[in-house]
Amino acid sequence: LVSDHQERKGFSEKWGADDIPSTPGFSLTEITEAIRRGQIRALHIIGDSPNFTNGVLGDFLEVVKSLEFLVVQDTFTGVLTETADVVLPSATFAQKEGTYTNLERRVQLYTPALDITGEERSDWEILSYIAKRMGFEGFEYPGPEDVFEEINKSLETYGGISYQRLQSGGLQWPCTA
Repeated sequence: LVSDHQERKGFSEKWGADDIPSTPGFSLTEITEAIRRGQIRALHIIGDSPNFTNGVLGDFLEVVKSLEFLVVQDTFTGVLTETADVVLPSATFAQKEGTYTNLERRVQLYTPALDITGEERSDWEILSYIAKRMGFEGFEYPGPEDVFEEINKSLETYGGISYQRLQSGGLQWPCTA
């Protein structure tokens, strides 16, 4: 809730960031127009969506070609990776360890069924690496459990969820106890 001053203040103090915006960013459907107006000149897309190519987002694919810089972080090649200036290879869900929150708010633990065999990495590893290269501190997570612990400490609705509790099955948020 970026519009809530107290929420922003709490995150600002926790992360040492004084410039947390008070208004939400663009929704997925607003991104196309923002690119067209020149408000977005570079974009980092994580994962692919059928909506990028099925027309639901209008002429999104044509508009992203006008970006000055496009990064696509994905598991498989496709129209977006062919358009991208940089492609970051992301591991498949079957190669990752972490948590997943589904549409019914159920947080579940998943473990890798396959080994990583090439240059692909988990999304959190890629984002942490980029943040560190950009000079940001606080992205030294040893593993996915540490990333989840950050979420747990930052969001009250996840406060009662832990990796240990998820071992026996999924939990729905809000879970504060």
